[in-house]
Amino acid sequence: MYRQLSQARREIRLLEIRSPSHPKDHKMSCLLHTVSLSDNPRFTALSYVWGDPSITESIDVNEQTVPVTTNLGAALRHAVFHWSSTFPSQSPSTFRLWADAICINQKDVGERNQQVRLMGSIYTSAELVLSWLGKDAEAALGIQTLDMIAEAVVDNPEEELNTLAWLEKYPSLQEDDLPGEGPGEYFRNKRWRAASAVFANVYFSRVWVFQEMALAAKLMLCIGIQSLDYTRLELAWSAIQSLRHAIQAGSVTRPKFVAYSVWNFLSENIMNWIQFERIQQARSKLETDQETEDDPDLSYGLILSLIGKEKRATDPRDHVYGLLEITRLHITVDYGKTIREVYRDYVYAILEGFARGCFNHEDHPLFFLNYAGIGLYNNEHGLSSWAPNFPAESQVRIAEQFIFSDSGRGVFPPGVPPPTLKEFSLWTSSVEVDSVSRVSEAPGRHTWIDGSMLRYIEDFISRHPTYKTGIPPLQALVRVLRVDKGTPTNDELIIYAFHLIRLLAWRDSENLDDHLSALGLAAGEDWDDFFVNMIFPEYKGLDIAWWYYLWVNPEDYVSELRPDIQRSVLVKKFQVSRRWRLFETVGGYLGLAPLHTKPGAILSVLHGSGTPVLLRKNELGQYELIGTCFALGLMHGEAAELVKAGKCVVDNIEIV
Repeated sequence: MYRQLSQARREIRLLEIRSPSHPKDHKMSCLLHTVSLSDNPRFTALSYVWGDPSITESIDVNEQTVPVTTNLGAALRHAVFHWSSTFPSQSPSTFRLWADAICINQKDVGERNQQVRLMGSIYTSAELVLSWLGKDAEAALGIQTLDMIAEAVVDNPEEELNTLAWLEKYPSLQEDDLPGEGPGEYFRNKRWRAASAVFANVYFSRVWVFQEMALAAKLMLCIGIQSLDYTRLELAWSAIQSLRHAIQAGSVTRPKFVAYSVWNFLSENIMNWIQFERIQQARSKLETDQETEDDPDLSYGLILSLIGKEKRATDPRDHVYGLLEITRLHITVDYGKTIREVYRDYVYAILEGFARGCFNHEDHPLFFLNYAGIGLYNNEHGLSSWAPNFPAESQVRIAEQFIFSDSGRGVFPPGVPPPTLKEFSLWTSSVEVDSVSRVSEAPGRHTWIDGSMLRYIEDFISRHPTYKTGIPPLQALVRVLRVDKGTPTNDELIIYAFHLIRLLAWRDSENLDDHLSALGLAAGEDWDDFFVNMIFPEYKGLDIAWWYYLWVNPEDYVSELRPDIQRSVLVKKFQVSRRWRLFETVGGYLGLAPLHTKPGAILSVLHGSGTPVLLRKNELGQYELIGTCFALGLMHGEAAELVKAGKCVVDNIEIV
């Protein structure tokens, strides 16, 4: 069925669908045609999720029976229909489709390599890209809804869109038509919930899909027999975003005809628009990309490469390979390589790019360590400890708590060589600062509930009258749990500290006075006067009835005292509990370590990493990366003073 393709002529195969002529028909018969991209053939490219490989149906290709996943089979039955709807003047007999599962000989590794290298040309050359999202009924209604909103954008001036006057013409977008428990509940409107369901579709979770949508010149989203041109989606997205900003800025009020649930939905960023926004950014980057081989600008491509950690891929190598056409990293696709080798190539391309000046000079070349380490992930693919573990991160999604800092600032003398990669060893300069003496179960999710988080904090305060940087111990704990890299003491930080302390102490409200005393915050009528001074003695201001607000249950009542900060405390609680554990060092540093850190880990600052790291030394004198960490008092180049005082030395180390 597959004859050899000419790499020199940039040949690909295209599918001619002989039948069915309508999506409801089931018999599928196809022919493969070989064409050269150099001849500018007219064709459509299919973007889809393969689906469960164990659930298949049979189609005829070149008179041979070929199994395809049911999702691909459904896409093929709908493809001619959607193409004809887009180009009604063209004869269906001229329709040609590129679908990777059939048009590439998947058993030929050499051909897969060659065809993946052509992926950028395939999707940019296609006259149409069909984004097949399946046949989900709710998402189909969402497509209709987004098209309805796009029509409203076309028909109404911008000032009317932001007043919501246009909604009067669309009763189905105004009202609660789904059951719910309360007037403020989200998703009580069928159409808005359906619109949100579009971007919750599994289609958007795949790494190849992201690149295919970014590369497409003309893009059509298809669900069953419903379709939406991408330009219409852009209109709907712009309108909803503009409306949300207007509501949050207070420049528009809720009309009486709009239900509270709809208003709440529009007020918050509930829809999973982040998927769409990133695709928009990538498309914009490709449109304006003026890079040349002599003066490449790969900075944004480097950022785009991190999308690989968020997306799903059947083959772990595709977290890297599936984005190369938009990242432009200098990596050659080779499915003959092991997963370990592919991630070595990825890191080598990053370090080489920094050496050639292709990236922003303010970035840190070892930034990828934030997604690596034996203390953070299971390593089923045998990656080096320093390699970003995108396959694991795409499953557990715990790396969103990225720490931007500059721990190596001024630490390393001029002339220190940049980080380098030699086979599977990462070489860089290091300053060993301290070793870990304690690792807590806090702030694991259960520790906020069973009281062990509060007990740890009380114990820490009893052992440390003052933190090593001179600040009160409770302030140190607040800054660590906030992952705060040095925010000046201000009103927001103080209110954040109050909401955090209230959340902790209310777990045992019957003994609230005892807990406040253990935290160094004696209870009583004078609490309003000394609360701030006990934690932030250098700050003056904020005349607030702290004692009154303290006795309002934080879980039963949205505080009138900056509810936005109260919500951020709850969000941060969730984030830190997933990735971090509190640790202390022999010398008194307090910080957040990766989940599986154990006492004895070495706290170090690496040349090229903006974030401190924890290492483990093996019997050969090599080091393994446990992971990056947050260490209060070590995030902004403070280790430079330790080196200057002779307390630490710069050493060149090998991380394996």
